[in-house]
Amino acid sequence: MFVKKFLAASVLAAVCLGDMSFKMPANITALKASNNGIFVGLDDGELGVFNKGQFSALTTLPKISNHFGKDQSSRIYQISELNGQIAAISEADELGKNVILIINAKTKIIPSPVAMLKQVLFLDENTLLLIGPNCEINYYDIKSEKITHTSKFTISGFEKAVFSTDRKSLLLACEGGIVFYYDLGAKKLSKEEDLHKDRIYDIAVYENRLLTGTPERKARYFDGAKETWYDTRFPVYKVALNSDIGAFSKEKSIVIIDKNGKEIKEIPYTGTLLTDLEFLPNGELVGAGYDNNLYFWEAK
Repeated sequence: MFVKKFLAASVLAAVCLGDMSFKMPANITALKASNNGIFVGLDDGELGVFNKGQFSALTTLPKISNHFGKDQSSRIYQISELNGQIAAISEADELGKNVILIINAKTKIIPSPVAMLKQVLFLDENTLLLIGPNCEINYYDIKSEKITHTSKFTISGFEKAVFSTDRKSLLLACEGGIVFYYDLGAKKLSKEEDLHKDRIYDIAVYENRLLTGTPERKARYFDGAKETWYDTRFPVYKVALNSDIGAFSKEKSIVIIDKNGKEIKEIPYTGTLLTDLEFLPNGELVGAGYDNNLYFWEAK
């Protein structure tokens, strides 16, 4: 209960920060914004929450051994959150991966049952989706600590997966510019779309709207009826959508578009290459590159 109240307070504190940046204790390697808070993973092994202009660690992972030597920090690769429960992927000994669970303020470290684990997502409070590098979807039961189902429908390299707005489907962006739609209830592929010639760096969905970014120096937006292409002259590494607007990265800026795909604002950005970009519940953008700055921008 304390954790959930603490996370809720962090949401209130993040309201209307405007165009600002905050220094974290180490380089940011993972970021997740949700209705329950702004969760940040660092390359020194800390996983925590941003609250009132400060980073507070929820856990600090044990040191590991890798090719740099012993007693190395375990970096956080990716974060998922559901109803105050947190799951993350972290570096393990000798290039391995661990799944980190924080439930009721208790941290559990689980050696990944999936080789070269790429992404972890909460399906529900007792089930994780563990996604491998070739679109292998594994249903992992938290209580029994076992994989209960595995689906594999392609050998394409996997970049990122996102839930549909109703959480009934999973959209997987893969090499070759293909987006696969996976029915989570039926546990099978429902359709696929060939959208780009190259790989897809990032994908965002809101209801029937879809935004993708690629190394082709283009972003593609589908508003539910028509598609709009944007020539960015630089690879589009990050995209984001909410109920009203969308955003995609360029070399030295972030472009904001309305529901119809019209460009309505361009936010200057001269930091390191963006590795995370998300909308907060209040409509602001939060983002990070591979340094220790957490950025906030007014999107409208």
